[in-house]
Amino acid sequence: MPPPGYFSPRDLATPNSGDPIRMAPLVLRVWIAPWEDTDGDLHDQHYLYTVVHQGKWLIETNQQQIRDAYKPVFPLRGQEKPEEERPEGADAMPGVSGQGGGNS
Repeated sequence: MPPPGYFSPRDLATPNSGDPIRMAPLVLRVWIAPWEDTDGDLHDQHYLYTVVHQGKWLIETNQQQIRDAYKPVFPLRGQEKPEEERPEGADAMPGVSGQGGGNS
């Protein structure tokens, strides 16, 4: 049994390729409490339902997740190794002689 607080990436609810990524419509239920009008008539409780938004496709969210997943990673500036830790020829280009003779 895994310790509490442990989860696997497989436990996360991620969409599979081809799954529609759509925000569901939001429906608001409003409760009207029983009330008495000016004529003394009692109106019993009832509910009103209203649509707050119709829902939408989450194309922007999906595109941003793809961009974030494949974002290139660059080394930090100023974090270069000192000269003594660099291997010999680290500054030389591959296939080019360090003596200036070229590949001839």
